[in-house]
Amino acid sequence: MSKKKTIRGTKGEMKIINPLDDAVLNLLKLAIPEAYEEFVKVLKEIEDNAKNNWIVRQPVKPVRDSEGNIKQTKEGKPRIRKQPPSKRSIDKFKIGQRINQAGEIEVFLENTAPYAWAIKAGIDSRGDNGKEIQKKVKKRIANELMVKPLRRRANKLVKVYTDSLMKLQK
Repeated sequence: MSKKKTIRGTKGEMKIINPLDDAVLNLLKLAIPEAYEEFVKVLKEIEDNAKNNWIVRQPVKPVRDSEGNIKQTKEGKPRIRKQPPSKRSIDKFKIGQRINQAGEIEVFLENTAPYAWAIKAGIDSRGDNGKEIQKKVKKRIANELMVKPLRRRANKLVKVYTDSLMKLQK
């Protein structure tokens, strides 16, 4: 949870850790547990929904023409394309908190897979267990499942946080 700065050179790397950040974050967690619990609860709900609707690459995929129709072989069977196995971005969600460079506290939900933002819904999009995902074609899944729900709930979370701080000051 601490702020780490990594400096990389040609012969190695060095990590600088600020233990004061961890102390401040732990103090806030102890001082206003209602706000922290609400943040974690909301982020966990969003994460669970994202995992249930996250697109996972399937081992086989039908080949489609420019209009979206499945192409047929000479025998009349649908053409199938084998795909490389999934890299499992569905397992790379992370909930955390940090202090940014402006000194503000951030509570976040992220998918640490470097390609997670690039995943788009398609006609044949399927989830982890093979069920069809009903999302608009060509929409970015990370935006639809993580960013938009967080934006919708941000005002409620800020209100809980400020109410907790006001109680603490009384």
